[in-house]
Amino acid sequence: MPHLDAAQADAVAAFAAQMGLEAAPDASGGYSFAFEKAGRLSILAGENGDVLVSLTRPVILQDLIGKGAALAAGGFHAALGLTAMPGLTRTDQPVLTLAFPPRGFDLPTLDAGFTALDGLFTQAGL
Repeated sequence: MPHLDAAQADAVAAFAAQMGLEAAPDASGGYSFAFEKAGRLSILAGENGDVLVSLTRPVILQDLIGKGAALAAGGFHAALGLTAMPGLTRTDQPVLTLAFPPRGFDLPTLDAGFTALDGLFTQAGL
């Protein structure tokens, strides 16, 4: 399983510190942070070296309209130049993922990614 490099882990630690949280990697070498309103933010290294930043928002998706809104929240994000990839977790919770190139992943990049994902969920009414 790939792990974040030292600079990427430092960016995650700085992000956590500014939120008043502690960054501790899980067994896979990734990081997760739970926010009451925004949901669960996960950061991990992808197989190809990208840094995957995902946000899972806990919502009730009992119908196709709710799932459709969750899936429609994805798409190209012009400000970041990346595509937010939508999906559902094993428990039918919506998740959006951004794949950042490994070079240049820093605190401002992580902040922008988290803000963008949260904004996409909000725009979708989730």
